Amino acid sequence: MHRLPETDARRGNAMAVALLSASTACGTAFAGPFEVGDTDTEDGWSLEVESVRVRSGDHVSRTHPAIGLTWGFGERFELSLGSGYGISAFDKGQRRHGAHDLELAFKWALREASDAAMGIAIEPGVSLPTGDRDAGLSEDEAVLDVPVRFSRTVGQGSWTGQAAWSRAMRSHETAWSVGVSYERPLTRTLTLGAEAIHEQVADDAASALQRGNLGVSWTPHHQWEVSGRVGRSWRHAAGERQTSFRFGIEYRFD
Repeated sequence: MHRLPETDARRGNAMAVALLSASTACGTAFAGPFEVGDTDTEDGWSLEVESVRVRSGDHVSRTHPAIGLTWGFGERFELSLGSGYGISAFDKGQRRHGAHDLELAFKWALREASDAAMGIAIEPGVSLPTGDRDAGLSEDEAVLDVPVRFSRTVGQGSWTGQAAWSRAMRSHETAWSVGVSYERPLTRTLTLGAEAIHEQVADDAASALQRGNLGVSWTPHHQWEVSGRVGRSWRHAAGERQTSFRFGIEYRFD
């Protein structure tokens, strides 16, 4: 969750940018199809390329592509780097192109999830204002994000809860979010899941945004994963309903 501007006129557009940023952030998107990340880590390198489309009111944002590179080491740690090239389409036919902010994240899996134990992970990250501000694809300042996750395997499925805190480094504006996801394998290679998320600027209930996502992931080979997601909000500040679509491909190097 990234900071939202103060005016209602800009809030809807900023929320679309915030969602798009979250969808391309290393700490979430590169862990699977959902915004709520997982508590697992993998050794070695992986590369993910994805396409994201977000509509908030009359504002449409697309990212073609978003690219993330992740390095897992020491069995419990991951370093991630990600960014993307986006297109923003506003009302009255205005369209602007530009790069997204650069995202850096460090993941530490404190404990692995199992039937008998709860998985715990923390993944602090920073968004650097390297994106195109005129296109609405940059937060205009560095933003620190600190998500904490808890997961548990229950039967054939797994639950993950996430609480995240965000702070803009220059303006000191803060925001928070909570989310929960559930995933269940249908076959050896196909997994379905759903998640719900609430996020808002601190001390500003009017900025609250609540949405849900449905996702699927397909792993035809241990090195490849293909995933997709569709989402929609049911509570939206300033009446700006959101819809989102995501398609991603991840390759894990041996």
